[in-house]
Amino acid sequence: MSVYLDRGVIPYSEGGGLVHKPSESLDAYQLVEPGNFVLNNQQAWRGSVGVSKHRGIVSPAYLIFELSKELDPTFANYQFRETRFVDEMMLSSQGVGDIQRQVKWPLLRLAKVFLPPITEQREIASHLERATTRIDALVAKKTRFIGLLREKRQAMITHAVTKGLDRSVAMKASGSASGLDLPKHWNVSNFWTVSRQISRTSHQNVGLMSVYLDRGVIPYSEGGGLVHKPSESLDAYQLVEPGNFVLNNQQAWRGSVGVSKHRGIVSPAYLVFELSKDLNPDFANYQFREKRFVDEMMLSSQGVGDIQRQVKWPLLRLAKVFLPPIDEQREIVAHLDRATTRIDTLIAKTERSIDLLREHRTALITAAVTGKIDLRPAA
Repeated sequence: MSVYLDRGVIPYSEGGGLVHKPSESLDAYQLVEPGNFVLNNQQAWRGSVGVSKHRGIVSPAYLIFELSKELDPTFANYQFRETRFVDEMMLSSQGVGDIQRQVKWPLLRLAKVFLPPITEQREIASHLERATTRIDALVAKKTRFIGLLREKRQAMITHAVTKGLDRSVAMKASGSASGLDLPKHWNVSNFWTVSRQISRTSHQNVGLMSVYLDRGVIPYSEGGGLVHKPSESLDAYQLVEPGNFVLNNQQAWRGSVGVSKHRGIVSPAYLVFELSKDLNPDFANYQFREKRFVDEMMLSSQGVGDIQRQVKWPLLRLAKVFLPPIDEQREIVAHLDRATTRIDTLIAKTERSIDLLREHRTALITAAVTGKIDLRPAA
């Protein structure tokens, strides 16, 4: 089993492989019985704790506690995963930096536990189980809705940049690896005929940029620090002008590419291309970030394993680019900008409603396990 920040103690098989793989030998792994309290010794300060509902084994790096009969296990799970007690875990942990902080028993043993009468604990736990189940079901429904919206967005872009907007137009074979048909009046070119690789360095006075899978080329300051920190020296960083096509050389096969709307500099590990006037930059951004062209990037990349795969120019230069007439490209861009803005706005509103539900869930649990709401039957 494993302990997750957002789910508590769950079977390892349900975690999606997001934690460390288990050791080859499980001899030192510890048995956990239902009702035991388990905490990740180095991540408890973040809330990686929970009372188990399952029987299983956990890493020898975890701490396991048998709880007093004064604590209802379900109530204890809510209390120990609630903000107040997680703050106690933080105060009970010591370490260097903000990543690994180990729990210290002389501090943890003094953490305060609230103990309503056992019957009241069960009432609180029962109330929270019903309420959080309703909230979780609504969050799951809204999350599925967002997934469907994203699928619709992607399908709309795919159709527009490979079929156009006129459904009655005659079609022809594209000759690309995808095997798609495309409008008869569109041209197909190799990537090398519509692009020219450039590398302009020594421009440290402009802003730093990065390429994200889901957002394309954006200022580094807007990325939330989710990519590697820049080098101390920016001398070798490359200038990108608006309209340049940028790809992360090792992650392009996953879709880490985009046409920039900004002026800035990017890592020397990136590839930067100036695009032909036959390509509208916004149309190119939609096409190059669409699945068909990302698949071309995959075919143009080589490497060991599934993490780092470098683009090889002899392969990339032959990737197929679809070229509608330039006026039609602009029409497609205008259509996609309107449609994707509507979808993105709806996604953002739905995500905000999910955040509010989660905030309500947290506030409800906090109020219940700290006695702010009275759930006892009326006298």
